[in-house]
Amino acid sequence: MTTNHDPQLLGAYALGVLDEPEARAVEDHLASCPRCRAEVAELREMRDVLGEVPPEALLDGPPEDGDLLLRRTLRQVRAERGGQA
Repeated sequence: MTTNHDPQLLGAYALGVLDEPEARAVEDHLASCPRCRAEVAELREMRDVLGEVPPEALLDGPPEDGDLLLRRTLRQVRAERGGQA
């Protein structure tokens, strides 16, 4: 199996979701392809950064309890600021 610079296969590899034969094929390809190694490194970096994003940031629109969440967040911010308005 050859990856032929397949970005979907490289993305799946970076996420660790390929089966063992596919992963080995990608690793064999990466051994001789600096372009794909660099792309996998970037994909892993992006994965790590996105892993730090709270799930709420990925919502499409406000959550159902958005008003309650907003009030709690404002209360927390005010508490952290020492009660200043």
